[in-house]
Amino acid sequence: MTIRRAHSRKQLLELGFDTYPYIRKPLPEGEWLGILEAKQWGKCHNIFCFFTADSGEHYMLCAFMTHKGVGKGSWYTPQDGGLDLSGSTIQPGQKFMLITSTNAKGNPLWKRAILYAAPVHYG
Repeated sequence: MTIRRAHSRKQLLELGFDTYPYIRKPLPEGEWLGILEAKQWGKCHNIFCFFTADSGEHYMLCAFMTHKGVGKGSWYTPQDGGLDLSGSTIQPGQKFMLITSTNAKGNPLWKRAILYAAPVHYG
């Protein structure tokens, strides 16, 4: 099995992954736990990350290519630039502590992601 940094939208559809339940939901404020379900390449140097929170709610967060720090020009990260979500070691099934908020205009901010647990195996 080939490990991918992220999939295209077409590849996710072929795998049977429906992104619709994750899109356009208001994010929880503060710290929350979520399992990474999938990663999709965006069109603007970004990766869409699809998470299921412990509450069962689905959320989509967007990691952008960082222009500063260690991963400058190659890492796709939340705002803090501390974790490369495009890395091949970051895969679906892993649990994260996610820190989110909103800016002054009410738009979502993904501040930080911290790997919380090893992959969760279903079945």
